[in-house]
Amino acid sequence: MSDVPAIAMTRLGDPVASNPLGRALFPDLFPAGKPVLNSARYMFLDERSRVFYPDWETTALEAVSGIRLIAGQDPSDKALMALVGELATRSNEFRTWWGGHTLTTTPPEPKTSTTPSWVT
Repeated sequence: MSDVPAIAMTRLGDPVASNPLGRALFPDLFPAGKPVLNSARYMFLDERSRVFYPDWETTALEAVSGIRLIAGQDPSDKALMALVGELATRSNEFRTWWGGHTLTTTPPEPKTSTTPSWVT
């Protein structure tokens, strides 16, 4: 599978395995010499995500919906509670959408992202 980008994540968005193409396609999640980034933290706490996802708001709303779905499945998950607490205190958008019980009502759409120039 070396010719296909691959990233395996936990249900909370922590990358646990990836191949070189997956890391190259999502370089901000895999900063050189630093720990990998959680995808929800990247979405709401890293300004680069707003450049990476041209339709950031739609993608971010889908992320909130996904986290809310996980919360409904296991509301006592301590890692989930910590993630929601961190995002709610550090991101105005997350806090607003989470507090408003915002959910997307349609299946996730294909994502558009800004990719490295070598990707065709």
